Amino acid sequence: MLAAAIDGQVFGAAVSALWLLIDIAMNGFSVHTALTILMYAIISAIFGAMFRLGFFGSKKTAPIAFIVLIITNALIAVATSMAIFGESTFNNLITSIMLDTFERFGMHGLSDGIISYMAANVVDKLIVIPAIFLIIKYVPDKAAEFFAINKYIPAAVVVDSSMADEFSVGRAKRDSEAAK
Repeated sequence: MLAAAIDGQVFGAAVSALWLLIDIAMNGFSVHTALTILMYAIISAIFGAMFRLGFFGSKKTAPIAFIVLIITNALIAVATSMAIFGESTFNNLITSIMLDTFERFGMHGLSDGIISYMAANVVDKLIVIPAIFLIIKYVPDKAAEFFAINKYIPAAVVVDSSMADEFSVGRAKRDSEAAK
């Protein structure tokens, strides 16, 4: 995700692909590794696009972008896990606790996997995204210049559509009056 924030979604996906090649060279090919890296590449690309469009740089759009990223990440991760193992399998503390709790209540399958992974993702992204912003903001100037890192974090601008419509109508009236 850091690579996607620094140089765009394609670079983020390329770093994931490089990781896949290194993992295959070290451990051999496995479907699990390939699908997991594909999942990371997709999430990096989505985050990179949202970052570049400024959704994480604005206080108004950041919460929505955060929620979209969490839901997308959870859906992709659960789909990947189910494709590999036939069920939601995660090995972090939060998902393990939640899956055990859901199983005690008789829930098992897709819904409990999505819910538990979204909860774990919230914690994960509350750590990762601020860390990315801090790294970009506080990377030394010489390093930023050497690696061509843009220290500016783009911010989306939210426009009130009712004001935009009034502006468009007012502009259309002025243009028609000027044409007369």
